[in-house]
Amino acid sequence: MTHIENSPAEMETGRPEGTDVLGNDSERRMPKLLMSYEEATWSMGVSERTLRNMINDGRLPAVKFGKRTLFYVEDLRAMIRTHRTTVGEQDLSGGP
Repeated sequence: MTHIENSPAEMETGRPEGTDVLGNDSERRMPKLLMSYEEATWSMGVSERTLRNMINDGRLPAVKFGKRTLFYVEDLRAMIRTHRTTVGEQDLSGGP
């Protein structure tokens, strides 16, 4: 009987390389629909306080599941589009 050595990924996770936690082919995973505060702040490059202000001001919708606040990815993309600007539309120099 031949022993097949496990890949480093399989040794670390205990599952075959290229599979997710449920053993499904990771290439076929559904993309995330909702993001946590941590994921949203990292993705957008803003602080958690900024996101909270946007929610409180009614500029950004949020999804509540119990105590968890989550963000629909498309809402985050829409927020980015509304704040998108090009040079010439406003003074981006930061000077007086």
